[in-house]
Amino acid sequence: MRNKFLVILLIFTVATTLHAQSVQKVSIGDNQNYGITYTLPKSVVQLKAKATMTKTEAGVFAPYAEKYLGLTDVALVNQTQWELNSVSLELVAMPDESKTYHIQFPEKGAMPQFYLSEDGSLLSVNREPELEDLVVDSPLPETNPKLSLKATDVLSEEILKAGSKAKQAELTAREIFSIRESKRNLLKGDVDNMPADGASFQIMIDNLNAQEEALLSLFKGVSTVSEVERTFDYVPTDNVDNEVLFRFSSFEGFVAADDLLGEPYYVSVTIVDDNRMSEPVAVEGKKKNANNGIAYTIPGKASVTVRYNGETIIETTAQMGQFGHVEQLPSAQFSDKKKMASASFNPLTGSIRLYEQ
Repeated sequence: MRNKFLVILLIFTVATTLHAQSVQKVSIGDNQNYGITYTLPKSVVQLKAKATMTKTEAGVFAPYAEKYLGLTDVALVNQTQWELNSVSLELVAMPDESKTYHIQFPEKGAMPQFYLSEDGSLLSVNREPELEDLVVDSPLPETNPKLSLKATDVLSEEILKAGSKAKQAELTAREIFSIRESKRNLLKGDVDNMPADGASFQIMIDNLNAQEEALLSLFKGVSTVSEVERTFDYVPTDNVDNEVLFRFSSFEGFVAADDLLGEPYYVSVTIVDDNRMSEPVAVEGKKKNANNGIAYTIPGKASVTVRYNGETIIETTAQMGQFGHVEQLPSAQFSDKKKMASASFNPLTGSIRLYEQ
């Protein structure tokens, strides 16, 4: 891999997987047995890496490229080359199974409405959740396709009947120079039959270019370029120093974290605000009943750093639910017919976003 510092596209947004999910509206009632089960979320560090894979099929006349055309940088054998273009970081959410709660309501009183994500995380109560707008990609403008020919379409009978590959390569090189001479004459207007208009002129130039490229491919080979994107999810659970997130090889592309063929990309996590508690405790010192309130998170905060080759390429600090503790809102407030409360929660951390009564 090249040692120059990568140009890094840093994208850090408090986004969630809700964009790709549907929202479930659950009305508490007899059909729900007057209860509901939900989870609180934990944060996931999602790293997206984009790379370019170039596959080159060596040309049949590659050994003669320097002799007849002066080309030195050609592939003599089939090869694959990878280049990492950018890495971006995003925080997403997933349900924390260790924070699963069930709340039961009495049959008398107003029945609250719960909004859950598709994976069962609590989004809001008695009000529609606040979700980010979907981003719609604009279609790319149409472009005129480039004329392309195969080498077999332009090889002359003389070349095909040549007795050796060396002779075929020599004749092919002469044909390439002849095509270039025809283009020069056409551009200078030094031809007997000049095209009648600009469109006809462009057609002739495009055809000569296509013939030249087709014949050159016999020496230079044919390359196909593919854009590849990989996503790596990492769930922080504690302080971590330089854990291998993934490895990248200029020959094999993305490889496993333990594959020494690739160069490592490290992730580090430093908790800067640890709000974890063994269990929620009420103000008066009594333990809270897990079933008598609507649970939400007081999140903690952590710094996430991604490094490559000793350089920090991404660094950010964000709130995370797994480094926080759980508190509860009295469930009676959400079934009070006179003053029914409503609340929405941060889908990334489980903290209160809005509370109204």
